[in-house]
Amino acid sequence: MSTDWKTTMDYQMTSIKGGCAISGLFDLMPFPYTWLQPKIQLICAEVLRNSPIRHLPEKSGFLVITFGGEETSEFQRQSLDFLAAWKEKELPGEYLPQPNENHFTAINGFLDTDSTLCTAILRQINKVI
Repeated sequence: MSTDWKTTMDYQMTSIKGGCAISGLFDLMPFPYTWLQPKIQLICAEVLRNSPIRHLPEKSGFLVITFGGEETSEFQRQSLDFLAAWKEKELPGEYLPQPNENHFTAINGFLDTDSTLCTAILRQINKVI
């Protein structure tokens, strides 16, 4: 949703009307200081290039941000910080709580049309149609 299709691909992308980010990593700045760094070996340029919170669009469709309430505080922080930055740019979005889910089960709502996740996504689609 943040890609500048006109600049990068000489293409005017108008078909993406919304999105749903589930348990995302939006700011890679902490990673070079974690136990993962010897494996991932991120350099500063990669951190900046690959952190979505640093590349918010000027215009965008509606974004649903969700994560499991049983996730680590870092996943929760990153999701809420991203949504706050999204809204600061006056982009449309909302937080969808999933209190009893974790990083691996937060996506399970895709399998159940009555789940809060599926309901939110279907509501979002209906706004666009």
